[in-house]
Amino acid sequence: MEEIYLHKLSLRDIKPTAMRLLILRTMMEMKRAVSVTDLEDKLDTVDKSTIFRTLTLFLSHHLIHGVDDGRVGAITVKVLVLLAGACGFATLWAAVFADVGVALLVVLNSVRILRKKF
Repeated sequence: MEEIYLHKLSLRDIKPTAMRLLILRTMMEMKRAVSVTDLEDKLDTVDKSTIFRTLTLFLSHHLIHGVDDGRVGAITVKVLVLLAGACGFATLWAAVFADVGVALLVVLNSVRILRKKF
């Protein structure tokens, strides 16, 4: 079984270390999209910075991919409408529309992510 993990790392030119193999094995055994928090909970003896550095390496070598959940865009729209309202350019209805619209977009994006096969 260890050969599978070694093969996956060698295909992406990643030097296999004990921590990289442990993190990759844990991710593959979970059979779903894995967050950093999931890995921290599952690998409680491994340092958080080691997990983060390993995931960053896996991302840079395209062994794994990240999922954008839309939080940055949602917060940006809300801040822009807040600033426009403070300057007198946006009404209360614009703020309500921005809040509800962005919340709806984030929920739809989450549903899309849940249906995606990894």
